[in-house]
Parts: sequence; structure tokens; C-alpha cells
Amino acid sequence: MIHQYQDDVLELRVESEFGVKMLNEHEASLRDWLKEQLGRKPKLHVTVDPSLVAPASSRDPFEAFKEIQQKDPVVAELVKRFGAELKQ
Repeated sequence: MIHQYQDDVLELRVESEFGVKMLNEHEASLRDWLKEQLGRKPKLHVTVDPSLVAPASSRDPFEAFKEIQQKDPVVAELVKRFGAELKQ
């Protein structure tokens, strides 16, 4: 989740340390893509925000993930570029 973008620093919040690790591993590619979108390469500052953890629900997580991709073109592009997927 984008928290703030100010002074060429993009602050991102994710729900776990795994999210931090994934963003750090792909930081160069993500910053290149952001340059295409924003015209500049922002520095990334990624933190864990436990409030982002969704409560367990009876909704199919695969359908929810598909819906998110359809609603948000940025998420869809990230999934396409980095091959994100849900595993059972």
C-alpha cells in the first residue's frame, strides 16, 4: 500500500516482513518501472504495517486477488512484471 510520496521518497507499507523482502529484492526493477510512470526514480522506504493484515474470511482468496488486479491497473502490471501468484 502506498502510504506517502514526498520529496522523491515513496513510502510503502506492507503486511509482513516477507513483503519487505520481496520489494527489496525487486527494488531496482520497481524503481525503473516507477521512472516510466512518474518520470523519476523515487527512493523506496518500505515498512511493515500489521493493520494491513485482512481478517480471515470465507471469501475465495484467488477470486479476491483476481478482482484486485482487475480494479487496479498498477497491481495488474506488477503481477505481470514480477509474476505474483497465490499458492494454496
